Amino acid sequence: MDSTAEADVRFDNVTKHYQNVVAIKALNLDIPRGTFFSLLGPSGCGKTTTLRMIAGFEHPTQGEIFIRGERVTDIPPYRRNFGMVFQNYALFPHMSVAQNVAFGLKMRKLRRDEIAKRVRETLALVKLNGFADRYPKQLSGGQQQRVALARALVIHPTVLLLDESLSALDKMLREEMQVELRELQRKLGITAVFVTHDQEEALTMSDRVAVMRAGVVEQVGTPSEIYESPRTEFVAGFLGNSNFVDGVVVNSSADGARIDIGGAQVRIDGCTAGTGERVRLALRPEKIDIVADHDVGNRESVTATVREVIYRGAATHVYLERHGVRMQAYVRDAAGLEPGREVRCAWAASSMVLLRDA
Repeated sequence: MDSTAEADVRFDNVTKHYQNVVAIKALNLDIPRGTFFSLLGPSGCGKTTTLRMIAGFEHPTQGEIFIRGERVTDIPPYRRNFGMVFQNYALFPHMSVAQNVAFGLKMRKLRRDEIAKRVRETLALVKLNGFADRYPKQLSGGQQQRVALARALVIHPTVLLLDESLSALDKMLREEMQVELRELQRKLGITAVFVTHDQEEALTMSDRVAVMRAGVVEQVGTPSEIYESPRTEFVAGFLGNSNFVDGVVVNSSADGARIDIGGAQVRIDGCTAGTGERVRLALRPEKIDIVADHDVGNRESVTATVREVIYRGAATHVYLERHGVRMQAYVRDAAGLEPGREVRCAWAASSMVLLRDA
């Protein structure tokens, strides 16, 4: 799926400088055709610069960019077939909904009857039947977002670019629009490139995610691959919460290893580190069960002391400490747990992940 032959967008060793600042470093990235692809990372990581280079609003200092196999590095934005939805929607306030949606088609000098047909069809697609004659100030935030989306889609773009386009919506509407936008992208089969700093949003909407830091892509994969098997401490910490544990490999085999973590030995599946090697491990809080000693079964386990118990709706967060190392566990049943109590924490050997340096 990641082969360059199937890539709608490809970055080939792209670097972007702003004077003395390196915004993007030697980026090699394939965005497969028909996927919802998210660029995820904190502010300043380079994700918006990457999106703007696809659009042609920014030009690489080095390297090449391809769309559908065509080199577009030096092609201006107006000659690239993309639709873009901005964070603030950028609607024309003096134009009606229909006029806003039709704008790109008029720039392409399509016939009036073709423009009217496409506008009508696209407004129906984004569930705005009956809104054609309204103006942006008469619309809710969610309706304005749909107009901006319709304006981007009506030109039948090769690639749909979304720059933090849901961030202005309130939480409930944002979650609703996440589902609607994902369903629409699948229905049309269009390639969508989505910039976000919201980890949950990226997991919810994406076929594939590129996690970025300081101009570098640290990991690319499906949401489940990146969440369940983070390669670096940054990815493990940025995408959800993780417990980080240092250890030393006691013995190693082809299918796993036993690791000493402060006096307790635990097994980790698929660990390729050699005997005696110091390693850093990640363990998601929701992978930990707090159990009685006789209920450990074939899981790995250690003892820890409860520091605090905080109810947070869907789960109770249990804050723990073991030999000066602080940990968290997310549990549903916190009955009997209170600060100062020693408890046993258990997890499957496959839940602990070996991290590597970025």
